[in-house]
Amino acid sequence: MTSQDGLDRQGVVEKLSGWKVVLAGAGVVAVAAWLPWAQIESIGTVTGIDGDGFLTLMLSTAVAGLLVTRDWRAIEQAAIAVIGLLILALVWKFLTDPTTPILASGDPRAAGKPLTPTYGLYLTVVGGGAIVLGSLWAAVSRE
Repeated sequence: MTSQDGLDRQGVVEKLSGWKVVLAGAGVVAVAAWLPWAQIESIGTVTGIDGDGFLTLMLSTAVAGLLVTRDWRAIEQAAIAVIGLLILALVWKFLTDPTTPILASGDPRAAGKPLTPTYGLYLTVVGGGAIVLGSLWAAVSRE
C-alpha cells in the first residue's frame, strides 16, 4: 500500500518484523540474566548474573549492538543467529543436566548439588529462541 507521499509504509513494517523479534529476544535475555535461574539445595536461589547469566547478558548486548550499529543484511542475520544459538547452548546444559554447577557462583557448597531450574532460565530460552527465529525469519523472507 503506497501512501500519498509515495512511500510504501506497509513494506517497511513487514521488512522490520524479524528485526523487532530479534531485538525483543535480546531484551528478554538481558532481563532474564538478572532473574533467578536455579534453586540449589542448601544454598537457595541463584540468579543468572551469579553465573553464566553474565555471558548471556554480554551476548544479548552484542546482538542489540549489531542491530543498532549495522545494516540488516544476511551476514548480520547469520551472525545474530549464531549468537542466539550460543545463548541457547549455555542454558541447555543446565536444563539437561541438573548437576551442572553454575559457573562463577563462587560457593563451594554448590559443588555436586542438583539444581532446579527457575523462571529466569526458561525466559532465557524464550529470548534466545526469539533471537534465532527472528534472524532466520528475516533471512527466509529476505528482509
